[in-house]
Amino acid sequence: MVSFLNAASIAAVLTASATLRFRLWKQPRTLIFYFLFFLLAESLLHRYFLPEMAMGIEVAYVCFSLAGILAMVSIGLRRHEINVGSDE
Repeated sequence: MVSFLNAASIAAVLTASATLRFRLWKQPRTLIFYFLFFLLAESLLHRYFLPEMAMGIEVAYVCFSLAGILAMVSIGLRRHEINVGSDE
């Protein structure tokens, strides 16, 4: 259970950072693909290469927090771009 939460949290933070970097909020299918790809990769990594409890639940807390912060920044950036675009 902890390994799945860690994999999901790392996938969430990687997807949120890709969203911010490449402005992927316009392409929801790409976001879903990114998340599923990262989730699969992290799950395989945890299952075959990392020992059980190599990373504690604290990693999930930190990564979900970072993903939330990056999501809020992405929403703010999108709103800013819309406001700047309407002013011109």
